[in-house]
Amino acid sequence: DQELLQVERAAEETRAIRRKTSALEVECAVSSQQIQSLTSDVVKHRSEAEALRSALSGAEAQVGRLQTAEREARRAGDAQARDGQAEGEAETRKLAALLSERSQQLAELQAQVDHGPTQAQLAGLAEAKEKLAA
Repeated sequence: DQELLQVERAAEETRAIRRKTSALEVECAVSSQQIQSLTSDVVKHRSEAEALRSALSGAEAQVGRLQTAEREARRAGDAQARDGQAEGEAETRKLAALLSERSQQLAELQAQVDHGPTQAQLAGLAEAKEKLAA
């Protein structure tokens, strides 16, 4: 009788172990699928990260080119401004020389007017001329 009970108990323990083993096998299969899915996600994310790094590198290179172009444009603008300033200064010097020349001419004309005959003297000369002609 006891042997039969021990056999039945052993059989029951064996069935329980088999159920646990089956449950663990299912759990392992699910975990394996999850690991494969996560591995696939990791590979996908690594690929995306590499694409983003590549895009970032390209953007950084573009920023560098734009900064270089900006510096070159600024230098060119400064050179144009200096050229324009030099042209303006040359034009100012020309105009100042012309103004000086005209001022000199005006001074000479004013001196001639100041030292020449007055209106009264010219009228007197005109009268004298008329008297002589008469």
